[in-house]
Amino acid sequence: MALRGLMVGESAPGPAKKPPPGPEPLPHKPQLPQIGQQAQPCEPVSMKKLLTLLITLALCLTVQAQTRTLIGTFQSLEFGDYAHVQIADQKGEVHSFWLGNDHSLMKFVDNPQQYEGKPVKVHWHTVKRNIPEAGGEMEIEEATRIEVLNQ
Repeated sequence: MALRGLMVGESAPGPAKKPPPGPEPLPHKPQLPQIGQQAQPCEPVSMKKLLTLLITLALCLTVQAQTRTLIGTFQSLEFGDYAHVQIADQKGEVHSFWLGNDHSLMKFVDNPQQYEGKPVKVHWHTVKRNIPEAGGEMEIEEATRIEVLNQ
């Protein structure tokens, strides 16, 4: 039996093969509007939900954009009217940060001596706070989270 190739438009001998099954068709295929045509309305969303979503997104982006990090060595925790953490950067310059309310900071408050001399990564931001002892509102550098790094 001699083999020969198929010519364009010619089908292979034998029963016709069914094409593989494709994805199920959508019950309702949305149509995109043409230029100059009005779009169909979407599912209604309450203004309260939309406003809440937008505010949350704006706050997240603002905090992320303003949060900074410092890698250094934990020096000490000092208490005055408020708690401050002292961190020496890689050049030896000491930075002082007010403590925020994150749970990651509690272990440093409970036992600061355990962390003295340890490498840490401090997440911090500049924020305005009402400090009555300083006469009212002022800008402070506040630690929002501290991680102990592996040596």
